[in-house]
Amino acid sequence: MFESSLKPLWWQKDAQVIDHLTSAQEGAKALMERAVKELSLVASKLWSSSTPTLVLTGAGGNGGDGYGLAEALRTKGYPVQVYPLIPAKNPLTVQMAKAYKGEVLTTPPVLTSEMVVVDAVLGMGVSKALKGDLWQQLSFFAQKGVQVLAVDVPSGLCLDNASARAPLPATWTVTFGAKKLCHLLSPSLLDCGEVMERDIGFSEEALQTLESQELSLIPLDPEQVPFQFPLPPAPKTLHKFERGHILVIGGSPGKTGARGLAALGALRSGAGWVSVAGEPDPRLPLEITFEEALVHGKDLKSLVSFIEERRVKALVVGPGMNEGLSPEFFQAVARLQKDQGLFLVFDAHGLEGFFDRAKGCSFSHEKTLLTPHPGEFKKYQLGERELLSKESLMEIVAKLNSFQVSLFYKSQTPLFLGPLGGYLISDPQAGFGKAGMGDLGAGVIASLGARGLLALPAAIRAYAALLKAYKNQLITATATGVIPSDLVSGIGAFLDE
Repeated sequence: MFESSLKPLWWQKDAQVIDHLTSAQEGAKALMERAVKELSLVASKLWSSSTPTLVLTGAGGNGGDGYGLAEALRTKGYPVQVYPLIPAKNPLTVQMAKAYKGEVLTTPPVLTSEMVVVDAVLGMGVSKALKGDLWQQLSFFAQKGVQVLAVDVPSGLCLDNASARAPLPATWTVTFGAKKLCHLLSPSLLDCGEVMERDIGFSEEALQTLESQELSLIPLDPEQVPFQFPLPPAPKTLHKFERGHILVIGGSPGKTGARGLAALGALRSGAGWVSVAGEPDPRLPLEITFEEALVHGKDLKSLVSFIEERRVKALVVGPGMNEGLSPEFFQAVARLQKDQGLFLVFDAHGLEGFFDRAKGCSFSHEKTLLTPHPGEFKKYQLGERELLSKESLMEIVAKLNSFQVSLFYKSQTPLFLGPLGGYLISDPQAGFGKAGMGDLGAGVIASLGARGLLALPAAIRAYAALLKAYKNQLITATATGVIPSDLVSGIGAFLDE
C-alpha cells in the first residue's frame, strides 16, 4: 500500500524499542552523545551565544540530554543555568549531571523575555496527561513569553495520543528518528511549535523493527503529494464517458448548496459529465444535468437503471440530505460496484449508521470512501471518540478492514485511513474548516476516482489541491474572508500540476 520512499511516524513502542536496541549494540552513552551533538547544533543556529539559556531537566534520558546540552553550550560560551525539576535518577543521567560544570539552580530563576528555556524534563515514556505540581512548575516558565526548545516532545504530551496539551508550549521541538503522533495531530501539535527531525544514527537492525508496526501512519507533505500520487494519463482524445460521469445524490429543502458544491467540485476537477439527483438549481452551470426522478435515490430501480444506462462511474451520496440511507440502498450500490466498478463517496447523512446499515455488503476499499468530519464521525455512529490516539486509530482501522472501505477523516489535520493503515497531512489552516469545504471535496474525490485513482490517493490529491487553492486565495484575501466557492475555479489548475 505504501511507497517505500514514504516514512511512517514512530509510535511510543517503536521509539523505545529502537532506542533500546541501538543502545544495547553501541552503548547508551554514545547514543546520548549524538543526541546532544544534534541539539547543540540546532541551538547554535536558533539563538546567539549571548542569549541567557535555562535548561530544565528531569530524571530520565531526556534529562540526560538536557545536562549534556547545557555543558556543550557552556563550553561554547553561552550563559547557561540548569534547573532540575526532577532529580536525576537514570544512571546515565546522573553521570551527565556530574559532567556538567555550570551553575545549577535550586529555586526558580527570574525570567526575562530574552531568555531561551530548554524543556528536557519528560520524554517519550509519558503515557497519560500531566497534572498536579509538575504541571504548575512547568507552566510558570510559560508565563513570560520566553522562547522554548523541547527535547523530543514538550513535557506533558503523550507520543501516542494527540489530545493532551503541554503546560510549557514549545517554540521549537527537536525529535529523534521520526515524528510522533503528538507532533502531527491537533491539538497537541499546537504546543510543539516548529518540529525538526534529527537522525542520531539508530542502528539498521533497530530500524527494521518498523516493518512490523501494528499500524503504519505516514505523514505527507502536501507540496509533494502530486509527485507521490500521480494522476493517470488523460489523452486529449478522451470523451465525456471516459472522463467519467458523476452522479450526486443529496440536497433537501434549504440545503441544496451542499449538493451544488459537490457537483461543481466534480465538474471543475475533470469529470466529463455531472448529474444531480433532484430538482434543478438555477445557480449551477448549464453543464450540470438534473434528474428529478432520482431524488435521494429512493427509487432504487430507477437509480440502478440510470447508473447502468448512463454509464455512471462515481457516485457521491449525502451532501445536504436530511435523512440517512436504507440498507437496501447500500446493497444496491455495492452490487453496482462489483458489477461495473462504481466509485462510491459517502458524505454527511450518507454516513448515518453506515456500520449497521451496510452490514453484509461487499465493498472494495479501493473504490469506497467515507468522508466524515469529527462531529459526523461520532454523530453517525462511526466511532465513539475522536481519532486522536493510536488506540482509537486501531479501532477504526479494524472496522474499515471488516467492511473493506476507506476513510477520509476531515479534521484540521486530516487522516486518510484504509484497512492496512494510512496517511495524514499536518498543515492546519485557520479558514479551511468552513461549511461546504467537505462537500466541494467530495465532488473532487469522485471525479478523481472516476479517472482511475484509488480511494485514498483520490482523497489525498483532492485535499492537497483544495489546500493549495485555498492558500492561493490568501494572496489577495484573509483566512476569514475565503469561502469554499472561491476555490472552485482553481481546483483544476492545482490538480494538473
